Amino acid sequence: EKCYLSWSPPLEDGGASISHYIIEKRETSRLSWTQVASDVQALSHKVTRLLTGNEYIFRVMAVNKYGIGEPLESEPILARNPFKPPGPPSVPEVTTITKDSMVVTWERPEDNGGAEIEGYILEKRDKDGIRWTKCSKKK
Repeated sequence: EKCYLSWSPPLEDGGASISHYIIEKRETSRLSWTQVASDVQALSHKVTRLLTGNEYIFRVMAVNKYGIGEPLESEPILARNPFKPPGPPSVPEVTTITKDSMVVTWERPEDNGGAEIEGYILEKRDKDGIRWTKCSKKK
C-alpha cells in the first residue's frame, strides 16, 4: 500500500532558507521511527511499502544550514484501500418480453464505493431453479 503526504513550509525558517525535508514513519504499535526519505525537495511525498491494516504516524522535519527543525506529526493513519465494493443497483425492471428475449433495466447504485462503476453482471435462473447463470457479456 501507499499514501501521499503533503505539508506547508514552516512559519519560521530559523534564519536560513529550507534546503530539504526529512520524513519518518512509525507504526502506532511501535516506539521507534524509521526514515522514509532524507532529501525531499518538494512539499509532498509518496510513501510506499505500507502494510494494509497497520496504523502509522508520519512526521516531517525541515532542514536548513543550521540543522533539523522540530517535527510536524500527522494524526494516526490506517493503511487501507480507500475504495469499497459498490452498493446494489435498483430492483431490475423487465419490459418488452418476447418468447426468447426481454429488456432488463435498472438504476445505478446510490453508493459507487468511491470509484466509477465499470460494468454490471446480469444473471438469470429458472423460476423454480436454484442455479444462477450469467447472461450478460457487455459492460
